[in-house]
This record gives sequence, C-alpha cells and structure tokens, in this order.
Amino acid sequence: MVRSSVVIVGAGISGLAAAWELSGAAGGPDGHTPRIEIIESATRVGGALATTSFAGRTIDLGADGFLARRPEALQLIQELGLDDQLEDINASGASIYLRGALYELPSGLVLGVPTNARDLRRVKGLSRSARRHLRRDQRMPRRLVVGEDASIGEIVRAKLGDELSYQFIEPMVGGIQAGRIDELSARSVFPALLEAARQGGSLTKALRSKGPVNPGPESAHSSSAPLFSTLLTGIGSLPVELERRLQQRGVVVRTGVGVSALRRTPSSWPLPRTSRVDCSVPRRPGCGRSRTSSSQVRRWSPFV
Repeated sequence: MVRSSVVIVGAGISGLAAAWELSGAAGGPDGHTPRIEIIESATRVGGALATTSFAGRTIDLGADGFLARRPEALQLIQELGLDDQLEDINASGASIYLRGALYELPSGLVLGVPTNARDLRRVKGLSRSARRHLRRDQRMPRRLVVGEDASIGEIVRAKLGDELSYQFIEPMVGGIQAGRIDELSARSVFPALLEAARQGGSLTKALRSKGPVNPGPESAHSSSAPLFSTLLTGIGSLPVELERRLQQRGVVVRTGVGVSALRRTPSSWPLPRTSRVDCSVPRRPGCGRSRTSSSQVRRWSPFV
C-alpha cells in the first residue's frame, strides 16, 4: 500500500495542531498514518505565539493564554502531558489602559461587556457620556431588532454607544477573538449577547441575569471554571513542545521555507517553494489558517 502524504503550509498553532491530529493525536501514529511535512516561511514555529525572557521572567510576546472554558486547547495540553504546567490567569487581576493610565477592570463584566453603571465609576478613563449611555440602557434602552445573526459591534454600538464599544469592550472581546467587534459574528463568538439583544429591553440587564457565560459555541466545561489559563513556561512554549513531539513521530518540520504557489496535476499537487527544497503531494494538500496559505488554496476550494 502506497503511503499517503500531507503537506501543511504554516507552522502556527493551527498547522501544528493539525499535524498532531493527523499523526494520531494521543494514540500516536500507526500503519495508516500519512507522511507529514510542515512548511513554515519564518525561522521558527508558533506564528503569533512566542515567549522571551525579561528581568528574569518569562514573557509572552503574543497571546498570553487561552480560553479555559473551551475544550480544544485543554485537550491538546493534556495529550502532550503538560497538565502540571497549567496555571489559571486570575491571581493578579487585569487592567485596561485608557487616556494614559491603567484602570483595574471592574466586576460585573460579561466577556468584557459591563452590566452595571456603578461598576464603572472607578474607571476614570471613560467619559461621563460613556457611563450615561450605560445608565440609559438600564433605564430607557434603545430599541434594536436583530435577526439570525449580527456583529458584536452592531449590537453594543446600538445599545451602549461608540465609546464603550470601541474603547472598553473591543480591547477585551477583540483581544480574545483576535478580531474587530464589527467583524465578529455574535452568533458564533458571543451567542449570549445575541440572545440578550433578541429579548429586547436592556441589554446589560439581560446579560447580568445570565451570570457567567462561555465564549463561542456551548462548551463542554462548566462556566464556573476559570475563563483563561496559560502555561507556567508561557503559552509561547506550547508550539515549541508540539514541534519537538511531532519530530519524534517522524513529522518533517521545515522552517525558513515559503510556498510561492499551489498547482494541480493529474497525480499530485506540486508546491513551488522559495528555497531549493521542493516536493509534491499525491493527495489533497492541507494548510494552517493563514493569509498566505489560504490564498493559495482558495482558488481550488471555495470553502477556504
């Protein structure tokens, strides 16, 4: 039997996790595991996840944690045997930078959306107008009609005004989801917000009545669990460990190699590269979710 081959373009966490699944995940490779090669144009793996040392401490240069109420990252960490490295991000609290100063985040937030005007009194970086918009939603809420879906920005701007939406809510919601609130689907990312908006009346009161909520689709984990977790060695250490384990499984990881095009022949997918190394894939190619790789695949698949 001819062994199939898979090339993954991009060694960010998505590409590395895809290779982990293809190589058997927790069970490891077997006789049906394909030959796997990961191609990365940068000189290291991890993409936006990276760590460095500063003043004797490990500092994450990109994301500093993950959503602990979603099962995917936790499962991967458990399969890698890094359970003892898990640490909740809640010991020292969090702050937001507004108008040149740091302000401790108030209580009563639902995934970054304030639900009580009194809780914002200490956030002096917000104008009186912003707090007035929040009080208005609780006393005389604006009417908003939403259909099957709406952007997070569309909902919070209509209900809470521009300043709260862009200066306070977007840094948190957008930071979690790596996007702008006007481009994030409430149904996909924040279904509790969409449900609260559909109820009519006060958005903040409807959210407050729900208590703790989970981001994204319904999670297998209780909403009483910590919202964010990280690793003691920094979340940027996760792709490094994943690369090491993949190489132990025989996965080829090539860094400093870019893919310049994706071509289709009757028997394979040749991948011209920006280095001297070349290859072709006899089966359907795979890619991590990046602008470069997805743009190469999109011409052959409308689903990318």
